[in-house]
Amino acid sequence: GSWLASAAFACWPAAKEALSLSAMLMLQLRFDGSFRAGGAGGAAAVLSKDGVVWWEGARFVPSCVTSSHAEFEGLILGLEAARALSPDALRVEGDCRVVIDQMSGKARARKLSEPAGRAREALARLPLGSAPSFGAIVREENARADALARAAVDVAQALHNRHDP
Repeated sequence: GSWLASAAFACWPAAKEALSLSAMLMLQLRFDGSFRAGGAGGAAAVLSKDGVVWWEGARFVPSCVTSSHAEFEGLILGLEAARALSPDALRVEGDCRVVIDQMSGKARARKLSEPAGRAREALARLPLGSAPSFGAIVREENARADALARAAVDVAQALHNRHDP
């Protein structure tokens, strides 16, 4: 059902209060995706430049068709969250080179044009003072987003199995 596709996230109130204390808010967005038969999970974490988590979230995506598509879903979720935090600058990092290269303009989206287009639209809605930077990181540096993406799939599949034995 549609309940499987709902977003789940948390926004830390103390982080929002700190927004007014910072003259220049520079945030880091880390995203990931987890793809399995029956659906995928997209997840992201938004952190301060010193690694404090300001927001993290994940969502189950039942209609996802590839692992790169799942990665884009995580990126889109993170961009939506970053928009709410209104950063002046944003560094976007993920362990999927395909997504990083497409979003940074190093490669063109062909098969993934739909999620890439939605990611670019979400990026355009960010109230940034400068263009975001993109960078690839190794999987070990992306453990938080990876765990969230896997959890989104695990929870959705457990709920499905519980309701539809």
